[in-house]
Amino acid sequence: MSAACDEDSPIGPSCAYVISPTRVAFASTGGPGTIQITTLPSCIWTATTTDSWLAFTSASSGQGTGTLTFAVSANPAAAERTGVVALADQTVVIVQAAAGSQVPCVYSVVPVEFVQHWHQTGGDIALTTTAGCAWT
Repeated sequence: MSAACDEDSPIGPSCAYVISPTRVAFASTGGPGTIQITTLPSCIWTATTTDSWLAFTSASSGQGTGTLTFAVSANPAAAERTGVVALADQTVVIVQAAAGSQVPCVYSVVPVEFVQHWHQTGGDIALTTTAGCAWT
């Protein structure tokens, strides 16, 4: 199990964020997406993007663990495009296929860093990918 924050710190909890997924792929037609934010209840987060084809459909800020929802507009261009959502202290990469193309394979592993106390055993690592994409 991965802890989002160190609650045992002598100076109080510090905010750390676990974002999932960190990369998302969309077909050229676009559609809805979600990003999960995990942190302590007192930690504040904000999401921003400068890409006009990405729009937040939920509040773009919050406190504690939450979910950010967004929509991706259709891509009319003949080229794949990539956008970024800055969220808390991290980024989420959004890849969208060119008009008439298949969805590109995108992979995300969470957490990318795993710290475990000596008295704990086990843990979880999540791998997500685009439907139809292979992994080993």
